[in-house]
Amino acid sequence: MTKAHPPQWINEPDVRGPWNDEKQWHPYPDNQVAAILPPIANFADGPSGITIDPGTGMPVKYAGWLFLADFRGGAKGSGVRGFKLEPKGAGFTLGENEKTWWDVLATDVEMGSDGAMYVLDWTEGWNQTGKGRIYRASDPASRNSAAALEAKRLLAAGFDKRSESDLEKLLAHADQRVRQEAQFALVRKGDSAQPLLERVAKASPSRLARVHAIWGLGMLCRARGHYDIRPLVPLLVDRDEEIRAQTARVLGDLRGDKAGEALVGLLKDPAARVRMYASIALSRIGMEPAGPALIEFAAATKPEDTVLRHCASLAMSTCMKSAELSALATHVSPAVRLAAVVALRRVASDEVQRFLKDSDAAIVLEAARAIFDVPIAGGMEALAKLATERGDEYALQRRAINANFRLGTRANAARLAQFAARDDVSVKLRREALLRLAQWAKPSNRDSVVGAWRPLAARDASFVGELLLPIARAPALLKETELAKDWIQACVDNHASAAVEVLVPWIKDESLPGPLRASAIRGFVKLMDSPDLPPALHSTIGTLVTAMATSANHDVRAAAMRELPKVAPDEAVELAHVLLRDGELRERRAALHALGEIDSPEAVDALAAELDRQAAGLFAPELALDLVLAAEAHKTAKLDKRLAALRAPRSVEPAMAPYIDSLYGGDAERGRKLFREKSELACLRCHKIEKGEGGDVGPDLRGLSSRAMRAQMLESIAEPNRSIAQGFRNTILFMKDETHLEGRIVSEDATKLTLIDGQAKLHEVPLNEIDERRQGQSAMLADLTKNISREEMRDLIEFLSRL
Repeated sequence: MTKAHPPQWINEPDVRGPWNDEKQWHPYPDNQVAAILPPIANFADGPSGITIDPGTGMPVKYAGWLFLADFRGGAKGSGVRGFKLEPKGAGFTLGENEKTWWDVLATDVEMGSDGAMYVLDWTEGWNQTGKGRIYRASDPASRNSAAALEAKRLLAAGFDKRSESDLEKLLAHADQRVRQEAQFALVRKGDSAQPLLERVAKASPSRLARVHAIWGLGMLCRARGHYDIRPLVPLLVDRDEEIRAQTARVLGDLRGDKAGEALVGLLKDPAARVRMYASIALSRIGMEPAGPALIEFAAATKPEDTVLRHCASLAMSTCMKSAELSALATHVSPAVRLAAVVALRRVASDEVQRFLKDSDAAIVLEAARAIFDVPIAGGMEALAKLATERGDEYALQRRAINANFRLGTRANAARLAQFAARDDVSVKLRREALLRLAQWAKPSNRDSVVGAWRPLAARDASFVGELLLPIARAPALLKETELAKDWIQACVDNHASAAVEVLVPWIKDESLPGPLRASAIRGFVKLMDSPDLPPALHSTIGTLVTAMATSANHDVRAAAMRELPKVAPDEAVELAHVLLRDGELRERRAALHALGEIDSPEAVDALAAELDRQAAGLFAPELALDLVLAAEAHKTAKLDKRLAALRAPRSVEPAMAPYIDSLYGGDAERGRKLFREKSELACLRCHKIEKGEGGDVGPDLRGLSSRAMRAQMLESIAEPNRSIAQGFRNTILFMKDETHLEGRIVSEDATKLTLIDGQAKLHEVPLNEIDERRQGQSAMLADLTKNISREEMRDLIEFLSRL
């Protein structure tokens, strides 16, 4: 497998980057990324420990099962999952599975030599609690079976003092731990054990004993430092397919090149598992004559043979030279060409760029992934050219766009400008191109596609503004408001002062959407300080913005009001009064923002009057935070006195007090982004929202607005332990007999209560036997508010209130 990148850092344009967008974590057939081996199934959310049935001590039902600790931050929804894998071709598929031990915050699970299962319990939450528990569970009948008791005795006594004949018998024991210890003890005896291991490997009636003997022979070879593989080679043609497979595996570990010819023959073995281990062995040996056979092997793989495809590319990468792999660009089989691309990716060869011209779009995309994601510098320019040569293929074109951005020449910038002007590709991709042009001078150190740390030095962007201007003439630009806004931002970021000649007509054009004209106003004001701005335009800025403050369009009026303090402060106070009295919410918000920026007695008086109206209960709660922020910006005694009077009664709730003004007036879409994307909050990790997206640690938030007021939502964030949703807080019962119980109270009446503990066991407890109750803690972090501003809190609550 190739080195993983950290897509968790990516929020835009796709949360978690290609890992999510390209379904790289999905099983086949959803996962179509050839460079990684797709998972068998998406099975658990918080895997933190795993073990397997050792062969004794567990009920017969669990023979061969694996057990996984699934940690989700809270006891509810966490526990130990049991599952079985069923063979499927060279790999496996998920078979029978269950929640073996649920509602316990398990961090690890292990099988003891006493036949019991042990589970480590974190107790509650994500942070260190300073406490923990270890649970033990067993089935008496299985634990006391003859095989389990014998395994317990053998493991306790040790193996080094046992005779070779005893150890030989134990290689076939029912418990894999005993078999393994017997194998290790024989290897420690050195060369004297080799005849025994050879005999068992060739002729034992027990398959398991033969496998352990083969592994032991491999260990002996490594211990000597010189490898005599002759005893193993004949086993490559054994009648038992698992013996052939394990022999190939060991020969690969030993880099046994003398077995190369026999291993090549196994590439046509009837058993897929044997073919898999043979190809992996060849990849480790690096046997160049195997090239033609590997090509034939790759050609025989079907799209669903993901394991064999992985092994074919792995072996081709070590057994074939880059030039040989490159020559496969004309091979008739798409499977061979795809394997060649992945093999070239593994060795980071520039030759992979040949496959960018393939007739199969999937192969072109895989070549693009190889060049950009590894990265392979020598292929970056060939990838960059696809921005103007290929169509609307999202995953491919994102990499082509960003290849141009990373290369950073004028020609690359021109290519992005040309792409942004295209009308035959998606708006999302065109916005990506404009965003990269906006960032041209100061590129981020983190790559925007894969999320890896790939610093780029600051570079010349003096030509970018010139390249941006022709895009404004593209007929489709004004049809897409967000695209046009991105163009404005790119012009601002590159100080393209000539863009004002485009912006002024847009500002005045009443047929254009209000949000676009508002963005044009903001861009126009930001460009006004450009030294090469035409004097005639410079002198009209204040007049134009003042005129727009009385426009018939609400978005335009709000945008102009926000910018007035910068260009016409004298007119701003009077217009702010008008909008505070007659304007819509966004206009009144803009007026308050403007008053906060204007350093004048009139602005202070206006804010004082609004604070008085708020104290009298006559001020819109949706604007409360805007008013407070504007008043705080002035730092005058007149306003500070009123602010102090506003805060005084809130002191009884110190954790919630700073956010009382954030209860109303937020932006739900911005709140949604915070919920989904702000890593410091990690809301989506624990709570389900919309379409079932999210975790199970905390309460399901779907339908929240119908069962919680905004103040309750704030309380849950600022004081998570005060009021925990039913079913998500543990209670500790201290009994009069000095024992205690911990779990969730399911029901309670006048005489008794019912509690379910971490093992899902119900306890009926008489109330008169309880000495004391104590409440456990919420799984939600207690200090979330340190990572969220008042404005962000307002947006988050607005989003939650609409669920």
